[in-house]
Formats: sequence, C-alpha cells, structure tokens
Amino acid sequence: DKISLGLTYSFSCTSCFETSTTEEKLNILPLPFCSSVLDSLNTFFRDEHLSGDNKKFCPVCGTCQDTVKETQVVSLPDIFFISIKRF
Repeated sequence: DKISLGLTYSFSCTSCFETSTTEEKLNILPLPFCSSVLDSLNTFFRDEHLSGDNKKFCPVCGTCQDTVKETQVVSLPDIFFISIKRF
C-alpha cells in the first residue's frame, strides 16, 4: 500500500505471559506533542502498561489481567502523514 502504515500491537499478560497480536493500517500517524518529532515517535512506540480499568482479558487466566502493550511497525508506505496532537 502506498500510503498506509502497518502496525502490530502485541498484548502480553503479566501473569502467564500469553501474547496476542492485532494489526492495524493507518493513513495518518497520530503522535503526541513533544519537544521534537523523534521524542514524539519514541513516546508513541514506548511499551504501555495497562492496569486498573485498562486491564485486558486473558483467555489463559480467564480474568482481566495487567498487560504490556507493544507497538511495532510491520510495513512502511511510500508516503505517510504525521499528525501532532496538541491535547
């Protein structure tokens, strides 16, 4: 695809370490506002720890568990757009 960025999200249960993945194609990469574009990219792709109300259901454990979300680029387009979110 010429303008879609392919991302993979991996969710790993912190109790049993079971991992599930989902893929997404984005035409615009929504980056958080930081002091530089590089800092914004690092923040967007930083591992995220999901806990409390953000826990994910683990099919192995049978309950919602703390989870680590990892985001990776799986395909780069010829052209892609970046949107810097101010708020």
